[in-house]
Amino acid sequence: MPEPSGVPAPAGPDGVPSGSVPRPDSYYGWSKAAAESLGSLYADRFGMTVFALRIGACTATPAAWNRDAWLSPDDCARLVDACLTTDATGFRVLWGVSRNRDRWWSLAEGAEIGYDPVDDAEAHTAGMTPMDDAHAPTVGLLGGTFCTLPLGKPR
Repeated sequence: MPEPSGVPAPAGPDGVPSGSVPRPDSYYGWSKAAAESLGSLYADRFGMTVFALRIGACTATPAAWNRDAWLSPDDCARLVDACLTTDATGFRVLWGVSRNRDRWWSLAEGAEIGYDPVDDAEAHTAGMTPMDDAHAPTVGLLGGTFCTLPLGKPR
């Protein structure tokens, strides 16, 4: 088991499909899974269209520790626009991630509704914030630094 414990993120462009069973590694992750479940209930019960967006790290530029999960602000706008303009209905889980070379998450489900990200964290390597001691132990864990928070204790 990785230290700290958490859910390891697979590498590669096909990555984790958005329909994978949620595996929360913190209370934060659990709360996101609970909200997705509620969205599914409302879509099924009331015929609503609900998109659960699993946003990676949406910042102006990526840092060394989140380059695989980075979502550029422009790609974030593209994702939201795709959600608002698609004819798709029902409940869908979509990864909010740019077209990063080393991303963990699949873009296939987003493509189904017209999401076509264009940015890649690799274009920012020259100005990227370097790795620090706080982030290094959690690289490769889906929950990142949230995996280091003790369960049941405030920060």
